[in-house]
Amino acid sequence: MISRKVMCVLLFAIAAFSVGMSHAARADIVGGEEVQAIDPIQSTTAALYEPSAGGRGGALCTASLIGKDIAVTAAHCVQPGGPKPVLLFGRDVHSPQTIKRQVTGVSVNPRWKTRAGKGMDEGDIALVRFPGGLPSGYQTVKPLDSEKSLKKGDTAVLAGYGISNARTHAGAGVLRKTSVKILNSRPGKSEMILDQSHGRGACHGDSGGPAYVRHGKGVALAGVTNRSYPARAPDDCAHQVVYTKVDAYRSWIQKEERKLRASPSPSAGYSAKAGSRAPRHSSSRASKPAKTPVRRISHGKVKRRH
Repeated sequence: MISRKVMCVLLFAIAAFSVGMSHAARADIVGGEEVQAIDPIQSTTAALYEPSAGGRGGALCTASLIGKDIAVTAAHCVQPGGPKPVLLFGRDVHSPQTIKRQVTGVSVNPRWKTRAGKGMDEGDIALVRFPGGLPSGYQTVKPLDSEKSLKKGDTAVLAGYGISNARTHAGAGVLRKTSVKILNSRPGKSEMILDQSHGRGACHGDSGGPAYVRHGKGVALAGVTNRSYPARAPDDCAHQVVYTKVDAYRSWIQKEERKLRASPSPSAGYSAKAGSRAPRHSSSRASKPAKTPVRRISHGKVKRRH
């Protein structure tokens, strides 16, 4: 049984969204350092902001650029058929230099609908499509060739726009990175558990963000931020964290990339197919009951799904 503490952060009272969340609380990765302009992580990572239905706030997540018009993120970060998210390119989403790309297509892995909150291998992965291509200075990151190469004790570099202090929920929107160790590379078929018990790791706002591992002379995208672990652990982002392994969904990603790009109009493919809407791990939307009670995080408040 897993007590889910979703790694997204809800942002409220955003009056002017010209370049992104000028009135929102700021946040960073826990125990990390700011990503510099010359860092390759900066050029392959973007913030993902989904406005609330009422237009007075929204949820902040992170995404990795795997194509000139495609980014991969967590399924719980997007709501097919809901308000369209926006990708924000920049090390600080509050900066006037931040570049926006409106998301025009979303594909959520179908496993998420039936497996969310039910243990390992939840299918918490999604793709978003955006127009306009990559901004200058940005590039794509290559997914890891084989998840079987991941081993316990390997180092993973995490990145995201999430909070830097789980107790105070300080900050929001600055891209940071940190290093952790793989604790269990195969607790299920498509997820891995990383150790963040040493004061470093992912937290709220880092959902959907990357876990990079060394691959040859460079790095490769190994995982997507999913949820904290284990069951009933305190909401302090100081225990373990579950990442969805990207390579485990390679075939699905390739198929959905083609489908999103084949859409006849810029916004086609955004609405969910009949019966395909996945339960959202956000206090602002209702979701289907689960067998296991699931705790949700909303702007520092723990919500409970019954």
